[in-house]
Amino acid sequence: MPAARSWGARGAALTGFLIAALISIVPGISRADDDDAPVTRAAGPQDRDDEGVETENLFGFTTGSDVGEPGETELTTEIDGAFGKRDGRYTAWRPKLEIGHTPFRNFAISLGASLAYHRIEGVTGLDDVDRWMFDTLSLEMKYRFLERGASPIGLTLVVEPEWGRVEEDSGERVTKYGAEIKLAADAELVPERLFAAVNVLYEPERVREADGEVEKESTFGLSAALTGRVVEGVFLGGELRYLRKYEGLGLETFTGDALFAGPTLYVSLPNDWWASAAWNIQVAGQSEDEPERDLNLDQFARHEVKFRLGTQF
Repeated sequence: MPAARSWGARGAALTGFLIAALISIVPGISRADDDDAPVTRAAGPQDRDDEGVETENLFGFTTGSDVGEPGETELTTEIDGAFGKRDGRYTAWRPKLEIGHTPFRNFAISLGASLAYHRIEGVTGLDDVDRWMFDTLSLEMKYRFLERGASPIGLTLVVEPEWGRVEEDSGERVTKYGAEIKLAADAELVPERLFAAVNVLYEPERVREADGEVEKESTFGLSAALTGRVVEGVFLGGELRYLRKYEGLGLETFTGDALFAGPTLYVSLPNDWWASAAWNIQVAGQSEDEPERDLNLDQFARHEVKFRLGTQF
């Protein structure tokens, strides 16, 4: 148990650091204003000299505050992957197709559907599976409270309720209802070149297993990301994500946590297309069931990746 308390202290320290990162991005943008540098306004999912850099998909797993221009429609393909457990072989893929629309200023809505693939062999605590299944239907709504340019930072609330049929970690058939609730903030530290973002995440989920047993759990998370333009239309960066798992919908009983870190890439493509990629590695974590272990591979994978390809019309 001393190890668990030690990592809990480090987790609390990281939480404070990420919150401080959110506060620290405000002076950075103020200094840019003092230099009379132009502050650009978000427009589309690519870097365009006349309209600025759109940040929604700029940071990997971390979400930017932009929501698109009124009347804009976006089609996105997203693929999430998870790899590696304590033993055996573990691979999980979740491809998702999403279409979104911005009906009026500062508000966007999108519909999504996803599949799930799991290949699990010899992993302790999980049944062996190798199959594709239909997974989730989701409805995402975004409202932007603050817009960069008019404010030192952008600030957006994202709410995404979903219904699904596959347990995310084990790949077992279930019936689940949940939501992803996220507060996304970002700032332009150097006009059109350097951007920072911070997210606060809450995910409640109710899962009904095949035998009728019902489990309620929730996740709290923080992430911080920084990305910069290396050449025209190409951004490279990095991000940190800290996730905590709980029993109960209201973050009631702590069961484990994990810290992820890794690089991000965003590329603007011709004809209003764009692509992004992120790779996160679990660098620390603990499960309450195995507090002596350095990583939490009971509730999380060792590696997580995200690929996106999108266009607007």
